[in-house]
Amino acid sequence: MRKSIRLSAFIILIILGFLLLGQGLSLLFREYFFDNTSHNQYSLSDTGQQIAASLPDDVNINLYYSPQISKEYPTTGVYFDYVLKIMQQLQDSSDGKITLKVVYLNNDEKSELEAAKIKLKPFISKDGKSNLYFGALLRNSAGDSIRIPNFTEGRRNQVEADLSRALVRLTQKQPLTTIGLIAPDLDFGASNGSSGLIDGGSWNIFRPLASEYLIQRIPTSAVQIGADINTVIVVNPAQGLSKLNLYALDQFLLRGGNIILFADSLNEHLLQPNSAAMLNQFLQPKGISINDTQVIGNINDAGQLRTSLSLSDANINHSHILTQGINLLSLYAPAQLVIEDTASDTSVITTLASASGSTVTIPVADYQQHRQLNQSSQTQPSAQSPALISLVEGEFNSVFEDNIIKDSQQRKQMLSFLPQSVKSGKILIIGDIDFLYNDQWSDSRSINDNPIYGIIPTADNGDFLLKSIDYFSGRNNLLRYSKPQPPSTESLNQIFTANAKQQFSAEHSQIIHQLEQAQSEYVKLTRLAQTKALNYAEIKRMEEVSAAITEGEKSLHSLDYAENKNIQTNRQRFILLNIFAMALLLFVIIYGFRRYIRSQAYPKDIKEKVHAE
Repeated sequence: MRKSIRLSAFIILIILGFLLLGQGLSLLFREYFFDNTSHNQYSLSDTGQQIAASLPDDVNINLYYSPQISKEYPTTGVYFDYVLKIMQQLQDSSDGKITLKVVYLNNDEKSELEAAKIKLKPFISKDGKSNLYFGALLRNSAGDSIRIPNFTEGRRNQVEADLSRALVRLTQKQPLTTIGLIAPDLDFGASNGSSGLIDGGSWNIFRPLASEYLIQRIPTSAVQIGADINTVIVVNPAQGLSKLNLYALDQFLLRGGNIILFADSLNEHLLQPNSAAMLNQFLQPKGISINDTQVIGNINDAGQLRTSLSLSDANINHSHILTQGINLLSLYAPAQLVIEDTASDTSVITTLASASGSTVTIPVADYQQHRQLNQSSQTQPSAQSPALISLVEGEFNSVFEDNIIKDSQQRKQMLSFLPQSVKSGKILIIGDIDFLYNDQWSDSRSINDNPIYGIIPTADNGDFLLKSIDYFSGRNNLLRYSKPQPPSTESLNQIFTANAKQQFSAEHSQIIHQLEQAQSEYVKLTRLAQTKALNYAEIKRMEEVSAAITEGEKSLHSLDYAENKNIQTNRQRFILLNIFAMALLLFVIIYGFRRYIRSQAYPKDIKEKVHAE
């Protein structure tokens, strides 16, 4: 009996040892994809898990990949592992609703035909002989599909949101929400039928919106906004908004509509000053207005004046749901939002982003005359933290006494005039039209044949606009939240991250310095081209500088992957050493336990007796 108990204890100990080793090995390979930075780039967020768990329909995901990529382009191979892991976690969280299949495309005719059928976007192998693919196709039970032509490495931080949004679009049962757009000065290129898809041009910030919402253009002559429209985006024209449009917006707001308003004193990229006089007639009774006579600038450490403002965490109000997870916003020569101190019982004004205390105000006329941006005696220190983005919510009174076309025959076809709100409405005001311009928030050079998933953001402008639309349309399940780092791995990750950053800091600083020089020269040449026709040498130099910027950004991406790989490698080594230490400790325990059992099985007096015989 005692012998069998000892044997059972020994077997249990052996099994426990193997379980510990297995857990250690699982940690080694599984954690390779898990959090290696303080931004949780490798773990599925709570929002992603909730979306996957609540899908109302089944979704099949086919991930297409050419294995040759891993050999020829190692960083893309690492990115494939990351995308695959995110998809696997979505599948694991979906309670069987998501089915994931990896389709490996080899260098043969069959694979090429399959890739062409799905319309994947290829890139060429290093020898120039093969097409390589890395894309996906998502399909619901009804056969509707969403195609990702290729996964762009620059969208690493957006890939979970991209996939989650695609899942929601494929499985939502209700019709698409309609978004109105008043933007007479912006050229979007050709429209694509009734779907609302627009080319985007230099304003491709609207591409993600057009893929998830119906975009309806509202003419400047419109005096009424349809009841089917949930939110209206207004980009204030240079000559100011028409009185007809203003009446339409007034009545739309009083019926519980939502308005996102972009307005400033100078549209830098369209090279035209803007008038906000008509808008201020609409906004001032609500306790806020737009200063359209000045632009906001920033004095840097060198004493030079810049009007390109980067609003980081310290300038963003993270306590509001709209700005949670927004870490960087980029504006150019914005206008200050003037907020009155008078309190209202029916509405609330929340400042979502403001400039730092080092900003100055510049009269528009002076700014236009001094585009070199040297500090001028005309500049004045601005308010301590001038508001640049604000949200107004509540109930309001109309700024009109009656229907402005009350004597026309059209009145019979219009909704009745409202003197005050019948439902709470919202106005989001951004004091910068350049906020929407491509160069302010994204590197858009790789979007060919990939108009949504090819946009590489350099700031959160696009994400902020998309979150705003989601918030106004009630799609709160798509609002992303910051997720804190698990405390169990934080200290270890901090050590590995700090060591990696120190190792690559010199190379990183050198690339950043070269990139800043190239970008500065490119801006100068661009502004020169706006005043005169460039000669051949200047055009050639502009092409060289543009190529240098592209190469610098690629070098930064490669360095980021090298840094991340360093963190992963050191983490693997640490875990592997712990596994060996665990195995050695286990061996010592087993050996000691074995010796103890043998000593108990053969008492000392028996041993002496055996030796005596």
